[in-house]
Amino acid sequence: QARPSPAAAAAAAAAAPAAAPAAQKPAATAAVKPAVAKATSAAEPPLTPCIVVRGIAPSWGEQQVKLAFAVFGGVSRAQIAEDTQGRLARVQLKNTDNMQKAVDQLNGTQVGDNDLMEECTITCELCGMTVPLRSVFIDELDMSFRPKVEPSGTDREVFMSNLPVADCSEEDIREWLTGFGQVEDLKLLRAVPSAAGAERTPTGQGYVRFSSHSEAQECIQANSSAEHAEEGDVVGHWSESERMLQGSSSVYGYDLLSGFVADGALEAVKKAAKVRSLWLLREGAQPVGGPKAPSPEAKQLHFISDCSEAELAELKKQLEKALKDLHQQSANRNKRGSEAVDGAGGSSSSKSQHNRESKEDTSSNKAPAGPPPGQHHSAGEAPWSRPPGPPGTWQPPAGSYPPAHQYP
Repeated sequence: QARPSPAAAAAAAAAAPAAAPAAQKPAATAAVKPAVAKATSAAEPPLTPCIVVRGIAPSWGEQQVKLAFAVFGGVSRAQIAEDTQGRLARVQLKNTDNMQKAVDQLNGTQVGDNDLMEECTITCELCGMTVPLRSVFIDELDMSFRPKVEPSGTDREVFMSNLPVADCSEEDIREWLTGFGQVEDLKLLRAVPSAAGAERTPTGQGYVRFSSHSEAQECIQANSSAEHAEEGDVVGHWSESERMLQGSSSVYGYDLLSGFVADGALEAVKKAAKVRSLWLLREGAQPVGGPKAPSPEAKQLHFISDCSEAELAELKKQLEKALKDLHQQSANRNKRGSEAVDGAGGSSSSKSQHNRESKEDTSSNKAPAGPPPGQHHSAGEAPWSRPPGPPGTWQPPAGSYPPAHQYP
């Protein structure tokens, strides 16, 4: 078959209809969705400690997270991230004491107004942070409503404040206390450390138990009372812990401890103070306040709660209110008992006066014990200073008044 000439082929091509252009795929129509905020760079390490927030809306970024937590003192840092469970935020507050409170109040709540913040229901969990356990000993509370009664022979423990712990070691203080008598037990109270792993420093408060009532009484008489103390004076009063543990056999003749244990009184304090937990503890006895109780810190009565510093202040207020009620109940019982004695022809006040005079006569025959290190020195005199060597090898500085037993 003869091939067409080039001219004929060109003419045939010109006469043929133009080929349709290649079909183009129509553009996909994107679904209308809220803008998704970018996640924090994966190279940035996760915040710790932090609050992990889940259920956040797709449009939430760091700004919306900060708005949600603004009422808790502000956010220092925030991260948007994703894990196998989905999108989340990590939050650090400026005041870490508020982190547990934020979790308690925001967990499972609906947040947002669909204006500045898309509305969503979030869950919150505290991670990498343990709320410290804080303790309150019964004698740290206000004792101004304590019944005014004479001490009994069973009172052998003294609660002391303003001990010179900044200048003296625990052994120094124990050695000074032996100037009043045989010390059976010394418990110095210590503060919650400011950082994890830090040492708990003594607060200047503590309990000392002597072998006899007369020795404890000498210690109280040699130191100031809370009503008459001047700045820097060591203060001592009869241990309320000891008396409460004695029950109805105490000098009050009334079991004050049962008032904290019975009728849900401790639970009422816990709710009023808005703390998550509250236990009443002492060595050798079952804790009061529910399961998962921590170990007791001492033999003396104390309360423990996992709370912040701000919550601790409110807890003390509620404990003092409960103790005030118990003290007033005890005082009213004692008043009714005194009136009954007077009506029967007796005079409890004259007996008390006779007892005081007898104690003063007895104590006047004993040599007074020395004052504590650094205390009770006159103006212009140098305070007591710690010995440079072992006891018995130093000479006291001129004008100072160290304990008598410290002299070589």
